[in-house]
Amino acid sequence: MHDLNEVARPLVADLIGADPDEIALTGNSSDGINIVAHGLGFRTGDEVIISDQEHPAVFVPWLHLAQRGKVKVRVLKLDNDPGKTMANLREILGPQTVAVCVSHVSSMTGLILPVKEICELAHQVGAAVCLDGAQATGQLPLDVREIGCDFYALNGHKWLLGPVGTGALYVRHEAFDRLVPYASGGGSVLSYGYPASDRLDWRQDARKFEFGTRNWALVAGWAESLKYIGELGVDSIRRHQLDLGAGLCRRIARLPGVDIISPEDTRLRTGLVSFRLAGWDASELCARLWDEGRIATRPVRELNALRVSVAFFTSDEDLDALMCWLEKICGGPRTVTDGR
Repeated sequence: MHDLNEVARPLVADLIGADPDEIALTGNSSDGINIVAHGLGFRTGDEVIISDQEHPAVFVPWLHLAQRGKVKVRVLKLDNDPGKTMANLREILGPQTVAVCVSHVSSMTGLILPVKEICELAHQVGAAVCLDGAQATGQLPLDVREIGCDFYALNGHKWLLGPVGTGALYVRHEAFDRLVPYASGGGSVLSYGYPASDRLDWRQDARKFEFGTRNWALVAGWAESLKYIGELGVDSIRRHQLDLGAGLCRRIARLPGVDIISPEDTRLRTGLVSFRLAGWDASELCARLWDEGRIATRPVRELNALRVSVAFFTSDEDLDALMCWLEKICGGPRTVTDGR
């Protein structure tokens, strides 16, 4: 049954532009972030940078370490202008920075971060870079070598359509020795000296960070979904999402009191469209859309915004239904004039 891992592993590697030996199979993105957070060595005064638009899977492990006095966490303010984001990073990055851990794509707004530039700048001060790809994999063509990150965590579910309980962590060959496994098992080592000695001969690839028996049915299911995504082509998926997302933004912009907070620039935009409506609580609006129209959205409570996910299987008819219910609940669209 272990052979099922070796079906999924090269498919993940191919998806993100890595070598199979750089891929550790995990249960989700959270597993990957924790492997990095608890595997790096820290000294007094060390700092870790996260952003102000992170999922708890990213920020909780680092706040846990901060709470225990292991590191100091600093927060990078993101902006839809990548130049401003990089300027903000320069202000807080320094020789005390050990790691930068941010999402490749913001789960709050769908913003694509300038990850290549972040890696280049962080490496100048010797900091490792860990990216959370939960909202990027399956939406964007990826090449982790081109990006230059040291670690890249991802989920099998969400945009990759795999089962919940699947995921992976990319560990760059050159960064391999920076991590010490925080958990281990028989699969983590090649041989051992027990009971005569405490010798452990660790695996010399990312399998070093795998431990325990997995649910092989989940791994097999994920392999099939990865093949399916590969057949569709991530480039085709992205074109579809950008096309439908642009049309959705134009229609949402006509709602009364709307503020679209996702980026306008197509180079920075994904299938996640987030917006606020004046006078509305996002959680209440989300609940009403589901209760009255069976329209699935997600509230971004930190920004009091509503998030719509446009996937490759989303159709014009789906967006028509969304707009119909938004207009019914929030009032009709604003009248658009030509200024005469």
